[in-house]
Amino acid sequence: MLSVDMSVLNAFADDSGGRAWLVGGALDEARGTIDKILDQLAEELRSQYSLAYYPKHDMNDKKWHHVEVRAKNPAYHVRARKDYYGGDSGK
Repeated sequence: MLSVDMSVLNAFADDSGGRAWLVGGALDEARGTIDKILDQLAEELRSQYSLAYYPKHDMNDKKWHHVEVRAKNPAYHVRARKDYYGGDSGK
């Protein structure tokens, strides 16, 4: 049987601003799980925001930069990328 290390998947998802779910088991059980996941996704899509960030440094500096996005109200959960690379933007 294939094993999945959810801590690794969650780390990748968290670093990229995403989420990870493990769906398995019997078909009826998986359907119920998928339905719950889709409900969560729909709720998140209805309550998401887009933010713009304009750094003071050169956008093509070829360095990694840390970004922290926080909500003033601790009751809100913010999920966003934690780092970005100032690489060639194709310009």
